Amino acid sequence: MPTAPASRPRSGKLPPSPSRPSRPASPSTSAPPGSAPAPASISHPCAAGTRSPPRPPRRPALPRARHGRLAARRRLVGRPPDRPRRAPRPAAARQRRSGPLRLHHYLAPAAGVLITDWLADPAALTLRDARGPCRLSSGTWSCKQGSVALATREVAYRPRRCLALELDDGATLELSRRAELGTTLRGHLGFADFNARLRNDAPALLELRIDDAPVGRWTLTDSQGWVAFAVATTPGPHEVLLRLTPLLGGTWTEQGYAPQPRRAACLELRALTDPAEATP
Repeated sequence: MPTAPASRPRSGKLPPSPSRPSRPASPSTSAPPGSAPAPASISHPCAAGTRSPPRPPRRPALPRARHGRLAARRRLVGRPPDRPRRAPRPAAARQRRSGPLRLHHYLAPAAGVLITDWLADPAALTLRDARGPCRLSSGTWSCKQGSVALATREVAYRPRRCLALELDDGATLELSRRAELGTTLRGHLGFADFNARLRNDAPALLELRIDDAPVGRWTLTDSQGWVAFAVATTPGPHEVLLRLTPLLGGTWTEQGYAPQPRRAACLELRALTDPAEATP
């Protein structure tokens, strides 16, 4: 028959556990009876007659500037010879309102001196498509195969001041003017509106000609964002022609492709010169 478990003592203490047998000492480490214990060995570099490496000298404390920030270290040790110099900060140029927003424009001196801006004088531009010239009225050009407006559009999640072009599928727009050029002709192209970019990712063909000679050709997509293009130029007055061909300008929906509403391409172009070559 089963035996009852041992009862716990009333004092609350557990009975002592049986002691484990002690491990016999090894013959190599056991000392004879009556002899003094062997001294313990210490493994340290100083015990072997060697010294630890000297500590590097401490750097002097840097003086603190206002608001608890450390002063620039280059004031103490100078600028390393292989370190490039920082570009000068952009300078505020002007500001204007666009609805509830206020847009601030800045000039970057390291980017070059502005000679001609294609957006500054719309009347100097000549636009035409394959069916004839476009007519300008209140900052908007009406063309047979689309329209062009001087506006501010969202490209790559930022407002961009540009020529907004809305063209038919495969239509080519020519934009020309006679302008004073510097050492570089630089521009940007992007596609406006986040929703329109989701429903149309067709690329656009961009061609640039100076004095009827081709100088550049690019295939640009909306995944590139506000993409820049540039060519080297000879200073002086020149005839500049720019051709833009969006392959598809409509919208893809669940029902398929529709030519309306159009997706707008955003374009800007400027003539710049090297700051070192600019006349004071």
